[in-house]
Amino acid sequence: MSSVTGTYTITVAPVTASTLAINPPSGSESETQGTPASGVIATVSGAVPPYNYAVSGLPAGTGLSVTEAPSADGNAGDADVSLTGVPNAADAAASPISLVIVVTDSAPSPATARRTITVGK
Repeated sequence: MSSVTGTYTITVAPVTASTLAINPPSGSESETQGTPASGVIATVSGAVPPYNYAVSGLPAGTGLSVTEAPSADGNAGDADVSLTGVPNAADAAASPISLVIVVTDSAPSPATARRTITVGK
């Protein structure tokens, strides 16, 4: 068995996380009462997953919800935010619905997206 002796320097570079972002940051969706919601409304990227979500603006009795899943964009760590469920009469009565989605991770600055959801009968 052989051995090597000496002094070695190992440099470890810090990982620089990109800024947390929701794309697009604003927009509108059209849904129809009684028809399943259309799907992905935004993609979250950057910073350090896992992400935490807070959603406001859905009316009481809504048939809609906002969910998160790994993104189909192929970028590791990205997450798609989707509108799911079936819009109901409460959603149509509250239309247009102004959603605010706030995403946080371990970074101090959250990312915010706004969506206007119009639900037709």
